[in-house]
Parts: sequence; structure tokens; C-alpha cells
Amino acid sequence: MDPLLPITFADKINSPEILAIMQKLQANTYFKAEEINWLKNAINELHDRSLANPTFKGDINLSTPAPEVTGIYVPTQSGTYTNFGGIVVDLTAGYTTITFDGSYAKQVVPMDLVLYAQKTYEGIYQPLDISTGYLCALLDSASRLLSGHKKDGSFYASKYAIDSIKGDALKNLSVPVEKLDTSVTDAMWKILDPSTGFIAAILDSNNRILLGIRINGSITGKFSDLSTPVVNCWGDSLTAGAGATGGVNYPYILQQNLTSAQFLVKNCGVGGEDVNSICARHGAIPVMLANGFTLPSDASTLVEVWRSDNLNAVNKYGKTITPLLQGTGDNTVNPVMIDNIECTLSFTGTGPYIYSLKRNVASSTHSNIASGSIMLSAGSSRMNDKVNIYWIGQNGGYTNEDQLISYYQDLIGFNQNQNYIIIGLHTGTAANRALLESKMASAFGAHYINWRRYIVAYGLEDAGITPTSGDTAAIAVGSCPPSLLSDTVHLNTAGYTVLGNLVYKRGKQLKIWN
Repeated sequence: MDPLLPITFADKINSPEILAIMQKLQANTYFKAEEINWLKNAINELHDRSLANPTFKGDINLSTPAPEVTGIYVPTQSGTYTNFGGIVVDLTAGYTTITFDGSYAKQVVPMDLVLYAQKTYEGIYQPLDISTGYLCALLDSASRLLSGHKKDGSFYASKYAIDSIKGDALKNLSVPVEKLDTSVTDAMWKILDPSTGFIAAILDSNNRILLGIRINGSITGKFSDLSTPVVNCWGDSLTAGAGATGGVNYPYILQQNLTSAQFLVKNCGVGGEDVNSICARHGAIPVMLANGFTLPSDASTLVEVWRSDNLNAVNKYGKTITPLLQGTGDNTVNPVMIDNIECTLSFTGTGPYIYSLKRNVASSTHSNIASGSIMLSAGSSRMNDKVNIYWIGQNGGYTNEDQLISYYQDLIGFNQNQNYIIIGLHTGTAANRALLESKMASAFGAHYINWRRYIVAYGLEDAGITPTSGDTAAIAVGSCPPSLLSDTVHLNTAGYTVLGNLVYKRGKQLKIWN
């Protein structure tokens, strides 16, 4: 039934529409917004016609005399209607009527729903299947995520495809049994034109923003800035936390030091990635596609664009990019943008890896992508005005110390602010890391943490660990103590904890946080 069409049947109570509503209320655990509006229109139709239609005999209360005319009566009070066959009415249970045709019968349409006065599908937070990684989210009409609460408790605002909506779309909130008006829309999220600078907001009756989500992901209140600054932690498996137990990694420890109201820490680490793939996800050094191709108009056909064993996707240093192999780093890859077309990048194979693209929204025509086109990752839109922590280089991808510094300078330049921290490599010895560490300290000053030197000098003490003979031997040559490692490269829980606390202290020294 089209929710915009009027209800024209004569017998409201026994109509197919009302029976369908009743069946849905009894059989479904959640409602789409179209169904909610359908029910709202039916309720309002009943209200509007209750006096005009001779079947309806008007409102009654507990003192109304016994009926003399057959018809349908609308109670306005809860209680026992002694003059209407002793029928007990509870208006909080729903829209109630009493039918008199020689005997009495009660009908109730449950209303433990929020009934909206306009189409509001795009303004309802939807509980999602936990397999999506989110507990609930605000979706647009194409089921793309605008903002959501993840199962780890963090909040994220962006735009990524979600395959399904499940669960109770609305909770048990009742409304009075009366005609619904636009006042119920005052607390609803509205999807806004991005040209306003916002993707969604709660507006008051004068269309002023009470609470809004900006296009850059920050959250703003009406008279004060309520946005929560984000700390993005970029890196490989060391940032992801390989080797630790219980989900402990240095971003996790940093978040424990910073309350979620102060900063939201995101772990953008992906195992196995070298500096080139990390910088491509970040956006500082994007992918250039050497060969042109045709992108079909539909949103399902995959087109191969490069392989890991050729030079069809390289950065400005001529290095091949291989993203997605061990994860997305907090959704920093997809969706990708190429020629202003939003696409999804995927790969197949176990080496060489085959990378393919498909557009996210169908078009009326295909698109010819020229050679030399730039592909921007989702991470490229998350950098400006954010705090960024970089720990890259363990998996190589650079030729010498100066080139690694160039990669860092590209990252910092793209970020456009000085709210950054660089974590140095902890592998190797004092002798073979001396040149790199000297150049890094000269280039980045207090923003650079000489992690190898710190963990050698203070790591065991910070962790409360008594040195073993192996620790003593490693410390003698300036190597990381084995008691803080899970293997020859990755830290253990104690090691990541020491690092997370150290990063927090350095951020205080740099006045990035109080």
C-alpha cells in the first residue's frame, strides 16, 4: 500500500489494511520506516474520519452514558467502562475502540512505536548484524554507512557499504493516542546536502543545527564544538599488535590513557605492509594506474586493474602497491575514488595478487579511465586536522635512510599540521641503527621517539621485569630485551604496554593532549 494514498474503505476495523497492520505488529520484530509511515498514515486516517464517518460515534469517557446506537466509540480515559459492558481500557497499550452492536467488543492497535510524521528512513539509527563490525549506524538510502557505533565502542563517521539491516529498528517508545503532528520530528536525524558542510544533523523547528556530523567526520553542537579529536595510528603488524595477547597493542594502551571523551584512538595498522602500501592507504602517496581501462556502468562487474607482479599500479617512487592482504586498517582502503567515481577495490590470488575495481553506484554509461589516473583511498579523507602517529619501515619498501625520511615528510605534509608522533624502529643494534636514528632526530626533533634506545634503557624497568641473562646480553649491544618480545620483531603485551604509555607521555610533552 502506498503510504501517500488515502484510505477509502468504509469499515475501518475489518479492512484488509488494518488487518495487515495487526498481522505485522504481531509477527514482526522490527519495522522498516516505510512500514512505520504506513501505520502512521492509517492512524491519522482513523483520527481524521472518526467524527465524519457515521460508523464512528465519537469520544467517550468513564462517565459517558450507555450507548443507544450501534457503532464504534473511542475511549479517552483508561479505566473500567461500566456503561460499556465493563470493558477495561488501557490507553498506554495502543489506539483503542469499543464496538457496540448489542454486545460490546474492544479493539486495540498497539502503538509501542515511534510514529513519524514524514518519511524518515534515512534518519533512523539501525541496529546492525554484529558481523558488519557495527552495533548500530545511520545509513543513507543506498544502505551506505554515514556514521556508526562499532562493536569495540568507538564512533565512526564516514560512508561505507553495509550489506544488511537487522534487528529492532525502533525501541519501545509510546506516543499519545491522538493525531500525530510534525512536533515528533524535532529529535530526528536529517540527511543533509554535503554542500552545507554536514552529512547529517538533528535540527530544531527553525532548521538550526542542534547536533551535526560534518563532512570531515567531526561532531558539532549548536553553540559549542563537541567534536572528539581522532588519533590515527598508522603502521604494519607492529601497530596492529601482532604477538600480544588479549587484544593489547600500543593504540589500545594509548586509549586507556586518553579518555574517549578526549580523543578517539584508531588502529590503522595492517600486517605485512611496507611503507608504500601504508602511505597509499593514508593518502599521502596515492596509487597511479599506468594503464587505462573501461569501468562498466553496472555496480557488480569487476575489472582487473593491476597485478602485484607488474608495474601497473605504482606511486611516485615507482613502487608497486599491495593493499588489503592482511586487513583494511580500520577501513582506510575502501571506498576508493578514481576520476571522482566511488569504487570498491578487492584482490584475489595468493601471489601474484590480482587487484580489481567495481563501481559502488550504477551509472547510465560506462567510464573510460585514462592511463595515469590517481586512485585515492578512504584514508585520504581522514587526515586533515587529526592527530597521526606513524610507525613504518619494518617491512622495508625504501632504499636508504634519506628515502625513509622522505616518506615521513610526505605523510606529515599531507596531514597539514604538527600534531604527529613518529615511532622509531626498535630492531637492530645501536651500531647498525646509529645513522638512521641520527637523521631522524635531526629531521623531526621531539616528534621522533627513539624507541630502540628507550626500550633498551628503560623498557624492563617500566614493565617491572627482572632482566634475564638474554636480556643483559641484548642490552649490551643496544638491542631490544627478549623479555619484551614475542619473536625477533614483534613485541609482547608488556612491550606494547610500555610503548603505549611512552607515546602518551610524548603527546603531553608536545601539548597534543593535556
